[in-house]
Amino acid sequence: NPTTVTMSDRKQITVTFEPTFSLVINNQVVIGSIVSFPEGSVSVKPAPGDDGKYAKATIVTLTATAGSGYDWKSWAGTSSDASNPTTVTMSGRKQVTVTFEPRFSLIISNQLVVGSSVSFPEGSVSVNPPPGDDDKYAKGTVVTLTAKPAPGYGLKSWAGTSNDTANPATLTVNSDKHVTATFEPRFLLTINNQTITGSSTNFSGGSVSLNPATGADARYAKDTAVMLTASPAAGYRFDHWEGDVSGNITAATITMSSGKNVTAIFKKVYTLTTTVTPTGSGSISPSGGTYDENAIIALTANPASGYVFDHWEGDVSG
Repeated sequence: NPTTVTMSDRKQITVTFEPTFSLVINNQVVIGSIVSFPEGSVSVKPAPGDDGKYAKATIVTLTATAGSGYDWKSWAGTSSDASNPTTVTMSGRKQVTVTFEPRFSLIISNQLVVGSSVSFPEGSVSVNPPPGDDDKYAKGTVVTLTAKPAPGYGLKSWAGTSNDTANPATLTVNSDKHVTATFEPRFLLTINNQTITGSSTNFSGGSVSLNPATGADARYAKDTAVMLTASPAAGYRFDHWEGDVSGNITAATITMSSGKNVTAIFKKVYTLTTTVTPTGSGSISPSGGTYDENAIIALTANPASGYVFDHWEGDVSG
């Protein structure tokens, strides 16, 4: 077009016209190869003709490119609304919708998450998955946060997660998220120069049970109240506590406001047994009992009427 005809005789000619169609994306008529929006853009291939329209049956490829801080989400009105790129066949005037959605930041204890972990003096937090190259997350992403306390610290709690007392914890990024990880110091308890692990510890003179037991790191959270109960071994008695707890009661409570050192004093004891010969001829004062190792006991023989003291036998003489 144009064409020619040679008039060698009578001629009959038919010319056929067909409609051309507009392509509209998000209420913008496509007039070139790019359509732009605040959230992103769409490239159009092929571009429409000079009249801004397409011939019937033209297959047009649409490719969405999200702008900074956005993701492409979906199309409406194309051959495959969940694909990018997608196509549309111009069988009539076409109206297409492209939907972008915002991407969101994750901030932990005032630090923007830009990788797979965030570090603090008291510990770190691993982040799975990490954000994208733009340091943001797609809407609806579920992120798992795992606190890793530094030596001498423990995780106390989160603020802003789905379960602020769990570790790991999760959160769903459907807006900019601010999370706080609170670490607290944890303290060692030493008894008789032994660092305690678990719910009890043994010594040569006895044992001490602890309630509650230490954590897996052999430490206690700050201000934990721990009940200590001393139990002497056979042949010993509990005498008293020294160090960061005192008293001579077998059960004592200590508050772990810092590292604590305690000494449980057990003493070796022996049994003294006395016998009067012949039976009924008198008495010994004291008659016997249990005494500490190296105790000096004064024994007095008291003869009955009609008897006199003669001598000692056994572990004392004279």
